[in-house]
Amino acid sequence: MSWSLRRMTRYVAQCKYLEQLKQNDDLCSQAYRKGSYLMFSNGKPLLHFGDKSAGLTIKFTNFIDAQTHCGEDLACRSVLLGIDEETDDIPMFASPVTSGIESEIETGTKFADLRTATLGLPSYDASLVARGYSLLTWLETMKFCPSCATKLSRNVAGTMLSCGTCSKANHHYPVIHPVAITRVEDPTGKKVLLVRQPKHPAGMYTCIAGFIESGC
Repeated sequence: MSWSLRRMTRYVAQCKYLEQLKQNDDLCSQAYRKGSYLMFSNGKPLLHFGDKSAGLTIKFTNFIDAQTHCGEDLACRSVLLGIDEETDDIPMFASPVTSGIESEIETGTKFADLRTATLGLPSYDASLVARGYSLLTWLETMKFCPSCATKLSRNVAGTMLSCGTCSKANHHYPVIHPVAITRVEDPTGKKVLLVRQPKHPAGMYTCIAGFIESGC
């Protein structure tokens, strides 16, 4: 579906604002209070399970509720996902919850495994979940400079880490892991070779996919 001129203009404005949030820590700090939050528990996003017609949706929450579930240091632990498509300047963040809140979430919502989320959500929402999971995991594992072992500091958006000890400007960004997926057909094009893993839900089959090694 083609976008209207108004939608394209909004998209450009959103991209510019998103880049400003990544580069300007003061601006991003101010934006936290008006943001919408996607909460994660042990790598699982909080989703709303509606009826069959509604399907899965992301359960976003406001700053006050997110702070209640994720802690007073919310801004130090959250990561910037993007700008709400339906607004000009409402940022979306992903935040890890404190332990033991699963019993406090609303009826009809639950922390779902990543596969359920990415396969059951609309493509745009699935990309937000994947981005949130990737950034939160990266910040949890990338804590020290690989060159000098100094503890790294993050920008407010959670999209960049910096080392204050190395002689040159030493910034670190999330590593992108290239993957490949292929569909194998028979000569008639009517049959497709699918595979499954033991961890897949019953009845689930996929195309052949995997990570790409360096130099391939």
